[in-house]
Amino acid sequence: MTFYNKSNLDNKTMPRPSYWCLVDVETGELIKRYDCREKDFSSASFDDLVDISDFNPNHFSKEDTEEFFRKFDNARNAYILNDKLETQLYNKINFIHENIGRDYRTDDSWFDYGYTLITDISEDGEFVLVEYEHFRHDDGMYILYIKKELLDMSEDEILKNKDTLKAELEVYNQEQLRLLDESKKEKELAAKKRECERLMAQVQKLESDLGK
Repeated sequence: MTFYNKSNLDNKTMPRPSYWCLVDVETGELIKRYDCREKDFSSASFDDLVDISDFNPNHFSKEDTEEFFRKFDNARNAYILNDKLETQLYNKINFIHENIGRDYRTDDSWFDYGYTLITDISEDGEFVLVEYEHFRHDDGMYILYIKKELLDMSEDEILKNKDTLKAELEVYNQEQLRLLDESKKEKELAAKKRECERLMAQVQKLESDLGK
C-alpha cells in the first residue's frame, strides 16, 4: 500500500510502498499486514520518490486488463494445483518410508517437513528422483531416491505386500552399501599404491644420485 497526496500527482512522483499484505492465494483472505519500516520487502529508501511521468493509464485497454488478470488467475490456479500435488507426493513418500523403509541415500533433511521445497522431479531407471532444497541448510540441493514401483502402487497394495517389499528394500540397501564400501576400499588401496610408487621412485632417484 502506498500513501500519496495531490502534490505527488501534480509532480508525477510517488513514494515507495509503506505497507504490504500477506494473503491466502486460494481464498484471498488477509493473513497479515506488515509495516515496511518494521518488516520490509525492498531496499528502496523511504526518502526517494518514484518518477511516474511516463505512466499513462490510457495505454492499458480493458482487454489488456482482462488479459493480465487471466494470466494471474492461471498462475494462481497452477500454484494451488502444484501445492496440492506436492502435498500428495510428500504424503505418499512418507507413507512408504513409514511402512517399507527408505533408500540408503535418503538424507535426514527430508523429514524436516515444512522447511523443504521440491524443485524438480525426474526418472532414472527404476527410480524417481525428487530434487529439493532445505531452508535451514546452505548445502545446496538434495536428491531423494524412491522406487517408481512403490509410488505407482496404492497404499492398500503396499500394505498387502509390506513384508516382501520391506525385505526387498533391505536386501537392496545392504548390497549397495557393500558395493560402496568395496569401492571406497579399492580407492584407498589405489591411493596407497600410488603413494608407494612415488616413494619408491624417490628412493631410486636418491640411490642413483648417491652412486654418481
